[in-house]
Amino acid sequence: MKTIIISGACSSVGKTTLANALGKLLPGAVIVKIGCGPRKEGKCPNFYPFGTTFAEIAKRHADAAFLIVESNSVAGQVVPDLQVFLNGPEMKTSAYAARNAAHLESGKPVMPGHLAGLAKRLGVDTDVMIRIAWLAGSRPEPAAAVILAGGQSVRMGTDKALLDIEGRPLIARLVEHLRPHFDELIISVAHQGGTLIPGVRHVPDQSPGTGPLMGIHSALAASSCRVNFVIACDVPDIQVGFIRKLLSFSALCDVAIPTFGNGNLEPLLAVYCRDVLPHTAAMIAEGNLRVRDLLSRCRSSVVEVPKNDWYRNLNDPIAYRQYVAGRWRMRENS
Repeated sequence: MKTIIISGACSSVGKTTLANALGKLLPGAVIVKIGCGPRKEGKCPNFYPFGTTFAEIAKRHADAAFLIVESNSVAGQVVPDLQVFLNGPEMKTSAYAARNAAHLESGKPVMPGHLAGLAKRLGVDTDVMIRIAWLAGSRPEPAAAVILAGGQSVRMGTDKALLDIEGRPLIARLVEHLRPHFDELIISVAHQGGTLIPGVRHVPDQSPGTGPLMGIHSALAASSCRVNFVIACDVPDIQVGFIRKLLSFSALCDVAIPTFGNGNLEPLLAVYCRDVLPHTAAMIAEGNLRVRDLLSRCRSSVVEVPKNDWYRNLNDPIAYRQYVAGRWRMRENS
C-alpha cells in the first residue's frame, strides 16, 4: 500500500477536490477523510472522526493500492509516500507541521529531479507524477495565464473587461484571482497601447479585429511559457481546482478544453501549449478563425467537468445585471 496525505492551511482550500482527482488518476485508490462532526451525506464515504489513528485506518483499508488521507493531524503518525500541502488565506495551528513535512506545496514550483524521486516512491510513471504535481498546485514547469480582452463587446454595448463588480473592473478581479497561481500574466488586447491594468503585460493582436484565435495566437507567441491557461475577460469567477485539472493535461496534449456536461466546448477557457503556434498560424493564413477547428489539427483532450455551478459568462446586459444582483443577495444573506 502506498500512502498519500493531503493537508491544508485551513478549510475550503480544495483538499477534497484534490483527493477525488487523485482517486480517479490512481488505480485501486481509496479516499479517507478525518474530521470533526458527523459525516455529511454525499461527501467522502470513508469518514472517520478526529482522533482515529492511522493504524486503524490502514488496517481497515489494507487492500487499497493507494490510501489517500485528508488530514493534518495524522501526518505525524506515519511517513507517507507523498504528502501534499494546500496553502490558503489563513493557517491553522495544525497546518505548520504539515507544511514543513510536505513533498509538494501549492503555489510552489517543483524540480524534475524531485518529481522523479516521488514517482519512484509512489511506484508511478513520471508522467503520472507530473499530473499529480499540477493537480496539487505545484508547477512542474512555468505556466502563464492569458486573459482575452480584445473583443468588441457588441452584445454588451460597453467594454466587458471594465464592467463594475462591487466597485472594481471585472478584469481586475480576474487578475487578482489568477496572479498567485501563475508565473506570468498576459492581457491580450486588440491594439497596441491599450492598458487595462497597470503593471500587467499587455500583448496586442498581430492583426486587430480578427477574433479570439488571433488573440490566442498573439499571446502564445509572446508568452515565455510552454503552458498557458487562456480565459475570456467576461468570466467573473474561477475555481482553482478547475484550473489545476486542466493544467494536469498539459503533459499529455497541446490543448485541454473543458465541457460542462452539456456537450458544449469552452475554447476560451482552456489550456493551450505553445506547440499549437504553427497550427494557429496556418489557420489564420487560410482565413479559418474558428478556434474549435484547432482541436483536429493538434493533440487535444476534451476534459469533462461535471460540477460547474461557479461558471458563467457576462455576455450581455441581462447576464451582467443578474450576476450583480446575485452577489448582492449573497452579501445580504451572509
